[in-house]
Amino acid sequence: MRPRFFSLPPVPWPYILINLNRPTIGYVRRYKKHIEAILIDSGIEIFRRSNTYDYPDGFQGQLIRALKLRDKLRGMGIRVPIYITIADYCDDYKHMALWQDDYTNIERTLWSIFYALDNYPYKYYLIPIQGYNEVPSSIEKTLEYLELSGILKTHRYYAIANLCVSRRIDTIVRTLKIARTWLRNKYVHAFGINLRAIRYVHNLIDSFDSMAWTRPVNTKKLKANWSCKNKQERIRFFHAWIERLNKILNNQKITNYLKEKDLCGLS
Repeated sequence: MRPRFFSLPPVPWPYILINLNRPTIGYVRRYKKHIEAILIDSGIEIFRRSNTYDYPDGFQGQLIRALKLRDKLRGMGIRVPIYITIADYCDDYKHMALWQDDYTNIERTLWSIFYALDNYPYKYYLIPIQGYNEVPSSIEKTLEYLELSGILKTHRYYAIANLCVSRRIDTIVRTLKIARTWLRNKYVHAFGINLRAIRYVHNLIDSFDSMAWTRPVNTKKLKANWSCKNKQERIRFFHAWIERLNKILNNQKITNYLKEKDLCGLS
């Protein structure tokens, strides 16, 4: 199974990732005829800041912002699926930073999920499966709550949200195996999976996202050891990243999409 790859590259691409805190809709306007799906993430990176413990207007405000962005995209003529990640609370930037005694990041995420589904029903929500940092089995706590509430029976799309900064292959593999066991017939997205892990988990997920291509994956080939600084470097770095992904998946379709559509912008 070849998972979809969501990102925001410097060339047309079918699966687009939009950061809710920095929505880049100019890309959508320019390349919308190539787009097959859009994923709006929850903007969880704000919790990298040491003094940030909630979204500016809580999970309620973050949800409203996402729904307004969806409506704006629809107003631009976008008719493909627009996935919205329900606002979640992580534990992987700083362990226990978003906990309030026994009210952990998992419970906070669950209240956000219940609020969204109860008040603003939408077919293409990505329901975040949160857990504790580097503890794969912890996602079962989220899954158990979702099963007891009946959500696992009625909703299709889920996102494994506790792996964004993990570089431990065993953690990533174990977590996604647990997720797939619970979500056998569901759509499973994995946030921020690195290329080293993809070779081991590509058959466990339906899609993943990354912006890691902005850093070189082959310094000898690219003759660079820095993050991309201009559009030409962004094109080169993205192309090199996709080539590596293509080799890992042993599937020519990803690279062929670029070549057949003449999208890569490289000579």
